[in-house]
Amino acid sequence: MNDNRIVVVGVGQCVQREFTAEKLASVIDLAVNASSAAITDANVGVAAENWIDSLAWIRTFADSVPQFKTEFGSAINPPRALAKKLGLKPRVAIHSQVGGNSPQGIINELSHRLADGEIKASLVVGGEAIGNEIFAIKNGLKPDWSDSTDGNCESKGLGLEGIFHQTELAHGLMGSAPFSYSLVESALANHLSQTPSQHAQHMANLMAPLVGVARTNPFAMFSDLPSSADLAKRDSLLTSSYHKWLCAREKVNQSAAVVLTTEKYAKELGIPAEQCVYLHRAIDVADLPLIQRETFHHSAALQLASDLLFDGWDSAKRIAHLDIYSCFPCALELAANALKAHVESGAPLSLTGGLPYFGGPGNNYSLHGIAELVSALRKDRSSYGLISANGGVLSKQSMAIYSGEPPEEGWLESAYRGSHKIAPAGIEIVENFEGSVVLETYAYSYKKGKTLFAAVIGRDSNDARRRCLAVIDDSDPDSLRYFDGRDIIGEFAMVKSIDGKNKLTPMQ
Repeated sequence: MNDNRIVVVGVGQCVQREFTAEKLASVIDLAVNASSAAITDANVGVAAENWIDSLAWIRTFADSVPQFKTEFGSAINPPRALAKKLGLKPRVAIHSQVGGNSPQGIINELSHRLADGEIKASLVVGGEAIGNEIFAIKNGLKPDWSDSTDGNCESKGLGLEGIFHQTELAHGLMGSAPFSYSLVESALANHLSQTPSQHAQHMANLMAPLVGVARTNPFAMFSDLPSSADLAKRDSLLTSSYHKWLCAREKVNQSAAVVLTTEKYAKELGIPAEQCVYLHRAIDVADLPLIQRETFHHSAALQLASDLLFDGWDSAKRIAHLDIYSCFPCALELAANALKAHVESGAPLSLTGGLPYFGGPGNNYSLHGIAELVSALRKDRSSYGLISANGGVLSKQSMAIYSGEPPEEGWLESAYRGSHKIAPAGIEIVENFEGSVVLETYAYSYKKGKTLFAAVIGRDSNDARRRCLAVIDDSDPDSLRYFDGRDIIGEFAMVKSIDGKNKLTPMQ
């Protein structure tokens, strides 16, 4: 029996582009709109409280990292607060972990529980109102977004374990995603034998199609989108790799929601067959912290996820629709590289327009991708689509294949390909290093054209299995000037531990 095949039966999205004191929606307000749209889209003839028995909330940035904590209050129990506003009484409420992989990752978990009969139908929803928050701060407004609704809730915790190595935290690398991803981008540019200017054009060529998709997406947050020349420029850099048009934009007011259940229950509810999109396969993979990875120009986690997801897959069934997480160019490119053997030639890499142009609503971005994919597959039912959702610094990957056509097997038989971790590479991380290193990658941080900070990862020049992280800050302007603006991968440099931090200086 295949009664436990998983189907998405409803999708909804909302965006608020206007900033006014009268329309200062909270993230819960936005989520009510997206959830209501998803429930209506499911086309069930009875009230949702009578058939939706679980609700999963994708953790907001404010509940994830200290620098995004809102000053206007928030719900103490977001899934229960949302359920109350929707008139739902879910038996199961879930608060997800941190990470852009969470939308697909929580769907993978819920699919097990649906197939086992533990729950019957689930609403998955999230969003961000950071744009409204910034507008309120700038205009001296003080909305009250607090909500004391409580009740039973399965909190997954932050889930930050394994994302950062302690030496990355000690050297200040946790606070800036553009800076951390620049360490990957620099290594990728060097691997491709590209100068900084050549790689700037390479990134522009990669991202330009996403801009075109965002321009036509009615749920996109932004209208101020870059030209091809804007994408390729090298002025106004934030880091050695990125200016603002190459970075995820989190100052959005966006929400997305999906409703999923089993094929059996969908039939009981009378949901039309053409409404159902099937989850065929899914996988979750966790990588090592950045500094412990064997290389930086390649993602072992993305490659393993792709290899296992498509293991035993009929090669004739190629992916025609996909949405790849695109917070920064290297995230998009490395995922595309891992998946290219299974994707139809010329298939666009994003259905939304991507995080820098459509908008980057925190951990919830990929739920918009899933909503767009479901809409595409309802129109192209015999084709296959893929979601590649990324969390951390290429740290956590959740991938899934969907189609309008049902899979032959049920969910628990072979659809879930498992949860995997990349094995340690046998590299010793030296927290207090003394000696010479061969530089493997680098990143510089800029503000108004001035270099503020730099970080490098290097291998012990006498023992390639030993590696360290080292930094240069404004306490050593001579070293900053020496290294700044150059591709220094492969060069030798000196490292000395000073006050608990490894400091980089030129070879004498």
